Amino acid sequence: MSRLNKKLESWASQGLITQVQANSIAAYEDSLPRTNWTMIGVSLLAIGTVCLGIISLIAYNWHLISDAIKLTAGFSILFVTAGFIVRSSTKNYSKLVHDGLVAFFILFCFAMIGLIAQIYNLKGDDYKTGLLWSAMTLLVVSSASHFLIPYFWTSIFMLSLAVGCWQWPPLKESLDSRFSLFLFLSGFLAVVLRSFFRGALLQKSIEGVVLFLFVFASFIMSYGVFGEYNATITLAKIWPHFLLVALIAFTMHFEPSIKRSHKTMGLLILSILAFNTWLEIYSPGMRTLQAVMGIICFVAWAIIFFAADQRKLYHLMFVLTAIKIFEIFVREANSLISAGVGLISAGAIVMLTAYAWNSKKDILERRLQEYIK
Repeated sequence: MSRLNKKLESWASQGLITQVQANSIAAYEDSLPRTNWTMIGVSLLAIGTVCLGIISLIAYNWHLISDAIKLTAGFSILFVTAGFIVRSSTKNYSKLVHDGLVAFFILFCFAMIGLIAQIYNLKGDDYKTGLLWSAMTLLVVSSASHFLIPYFWTSIFMLSLAVGCWQWPPLKESLDSRFSLFLFLSGFLAVVLRSFFRGALLQKSIEGVVLFLFVFASFIMSYGVFGEYNATITLAKIWPHFLLVALIAFTMHFEPSIKRSHKTMGLLILSILAFNTWLEIYSPGMRTLQAVMGIICFVAWAIIFFAADQRKLYHLMFVLTAIKIFEIFVREANSLISAGVGLISAGAIVMLTAYAWNSKKDILERRLQEYIK
């Protein structure tokens, strides 16, 4: 018995629906067309086998083919594939065919970059190849309807961007400055791309990854794990960080699709992360202050997730807030006695806060609902 039939029987036995309704729902679900995954799998296996055979023949005679023919054939395949992608997006083609063409196009772009580099003996960093490929395939990937394609593109793009920030010469002496540059640059690109690809899976994948990065940064930077003063990191070397923060704030302010509560809390989080970046570089010993800033960050994140109706993440932020409270009391301890008193105090504060929150939960959440409207 399928899961749906079990649920229908359970609902009918509890009086939520009648047995006639349950039978009608089951009959309707059975009448829906089913995807023949066996046929699809066998077809893909056959096509893949033929393609491997063609590739083997080409590889065997690769040295006999002139560079002009290689480039002409490669670009012809790209243009023909792009034409089919445009046609499949305007005609009533199946999503499977369209996504298959998109996947082939973006993978073949990698092959063409490698081919051009081989023919002209071009050398460069791997992250530059990833960024070039991301720029070439951006518009095509935005039309994909399967989540794997935009998430694959986002993974390559973010990895290339992270390596590029890591290898940026002016900041090689500071781990925190490199991480902050990558964080703020990815945030700025996510806000800008939102205006061009609103509603596309690509926008959702980029924002999902950037959201994770910012929550992770709120957690890790509040610990002060990167902090190590380095006199070579002057303000002239980190001005791009604060310029990016200003650009993110400016773009968010004029983006109509972002809720007012998200803008306010987002600007607060940005300010705290920028402030923690400053502390990490120039005052790395102020970890308690960074922990307090982390608590404020998590409360702001909780409001954002509450407004987005992400209740699991909303409750997770309160757990992280409790962890930061424990951290503050433990960090200030310099003996076993003070550590014990600190832990007892932190536990009491967390318990009292949780009790007060639970007792006034309905009122507080109603106030939050009024704020986020």
